[in-house]
Amino acid sequence: MGVEVKNLSKEFNTAQGVHVAVKGVSFEVEEGSLSALLGPSGSGKSTVLRMIAGLETPDSGEVFLNGEAVCHLPPQKRGVGFVFQNYALFKHLKVSENISFGLKLKKVPAEEAQARVEELLVLFGLAGLGERYPHQLSGGQRQRVALARALAPKPKVLLLDEPFGAVDAKIREELRDWLRKLHEDIHVTSLMVTHDQEEALEICDKIVVMNQGLIEQVGKPEEIYNTPASEFVAHFVGSMNIVETKAKAKQVNVGPYRFETEKFDDIEKGDPVKLFFRPQDIYLSSNLKIYRSHGTIERVSFLGINMKVELKSEEGFRFFAIIPQYIFQREGFKEGQVVSYHIEEMSYLNLREGGEIKKFTVSNYL
Repeated sequence: MGVEVKNLSKEFNTAQGVHVAVKGVSFEVEEGSLSALLGPSGSGKSTVLRMIAGLETPDSGEVFLNGEAVCHLPPQKRGVGFVFQNYALFKHLKVSENISFGLKLKKVPAEEAQARVEELLVLFGLAGLGERYPHQLSGGQRQRVALARALAPKPKVLLLDEPFGAVDAKIREELRDWLRKLHEDIHVTSLMVTHDQEEALEICDKIVVMNQGLIEQVGKPEEIYNTPASEFVAHFVGSMNIVETKAKAKQVNVGPYRFETEKFDDIEKGDPVKLFFRPQDIYLSSNLKIYRSHGTIERVSFLGINMKVELKSEEGFRFFAIIPQYIFQREGFKEGQVVSYHIEEMSYLNLREGGEIKKFTVSNYL
């Protein structure tokens, strides 16, 4: 196992009192994988990363790196490379000197260190830039220098705290692709902190979703997206339609849909229920005979290759669909048009009981 975190907790004293940043967090990162701590600001993800690195001391719990307990070790003894959001490059040092900084601390022979620097300059697409200073580089180049510096001493684990947060959207996208390809080449165990769901879904092998100091769900990107375990995950990861209703006698109603509660052994009459469905799981047609349910297009938004279509059903039920632009154009959709629709899959959460969200196929209940 590359990284194992067991029951980590951390509190901070603030002007407003004690703030519990992390509450008994446990998870594992497989050796050689690229994983993410995903969550909003203040969820505790950066605090967890800093405790793994040794930059913060946990109040309780333990961190294991490659099977070794490391909480008693200082940062420089843990074999960890750390990449900060703001690069944290030494402005007075050249690119090659920044990259070799950790090698000098480890007293690596000069000739060996120089060879390692040259190797990384080529690997990171920085060949010919070794004599430049950080201010002479673009944001994307500076971030690659920061990554090269972290990897120069050949750490057991690479930790990245919002590594692309300081660059613009286009460079961020390019760096994501580049990091994924780099990881496939070097296979160093990597854990990154991000609040960007798209970033985590696109490049990571595993995602640990955090909220208010707790772990909401751990799983592969497709598991997190397709089967969110909690309302928070459903709302935070990807776009989601969320509708609240109440179970009636043997039924849960939403728009034109009627679901028999006897099919769901955890729902009783009067229970508050939330229904969840992805906008990509909705089928639309300009032919009113294709699907049984009808609604009016209230608003259309352009998303590039996709279109966001906001609808109101005949029953007053509002929701939105995301469909490929070519289908939108083929069907000739426009605002004010009445269309037929079908929702393929839904999930539900009984608010009385709480617990996990459960998925069902809508076609079974029409």
